[in-house]
Amino acid sequence: MYNTYRLSDVDGREDRVTGNVRSDPASGGLHTEARNAPIRSDLTVPAQSSARTKLLDAARSLLWERGYEAMSPRTVLDRAGAGQGSLYHHFDGKGDLAAAAMQLIADEMKAHTDMVFDPAKPPLQRIDDYLAAPRDGTKGCKLGRLANENAVTGPAADGKLRSPLAGYFRHVEAAVLAALREAQRDGNLPTGLDCGAVAQTLVATVQGGFVLSRVHNDDHRFTIAAQGARAMIDALCTAIPKTPEKE
Repeated sequence: MYNTYRLSDVDGREDRVTGNVRSDPASGGLHTEARNAPIRSDLTVPAQSSARTKLLDAARSLLWERGYEAMSPRTVLDRAGAGQGSLYHHFDGKGDLAAAAMQLIADEMKAHTDMVFDPAKPPLQRIDDYLAAPRDGTKGCKLGRLANENAVTGPAADGKLRSPLAGYFRHVEAAVLAALREAQRDGNLPTGLDCGAVAQTLVATVQGGFVLSRVHNDDHRFTIAAQGARAMIDALCTAIPKTPEKE
């Protein structure tokens, strides 16, 4: 009986190690003859998983530092400390790796958004926390800055690169919108307010603050944009018609 295990080294090449297992009457049990040493296939899983994780971590860093178009497979391999064939063993290519890395970034950012918009907090407090959250304006949004690249969002772009960005921004807009509508139902925002338009305006203000900070190399530009958005919300709250007091 022959058991063949498929292994993958750091370069992504496939090697086969074959163990010839036979019964040994003299020893009264099984005896294994291995041409190279017999290795259990399940022991290779952590190594494969680790190599894939290192590639994803490297891609996530490089996407934020350089963007998708400037991120070459070579720079990913160098950053991950991986061999030449490792990327193509775990992914179909640069686009596949980038899409997976971008989805991980999106998932992390969605989780952070959910913490900021904790429904246990008053709705307007959620909005204020979102706008006032500390951010490194000159570094830009980890996903928002990728939206300017044709290879990611252009007409001929691969949909799998656009999808993590679109999914994240839909998630944020939905969280902002839900908080605005709740505040409106509570009587803290004007009844006729278009909450959908305001939600998009607030998300756009955050992204625009990143852009201005990067253009002017000044983190304070983001702070000013966020302060302006908070002032707008405060003004909307004070615009609610006062109910005449009964005599």
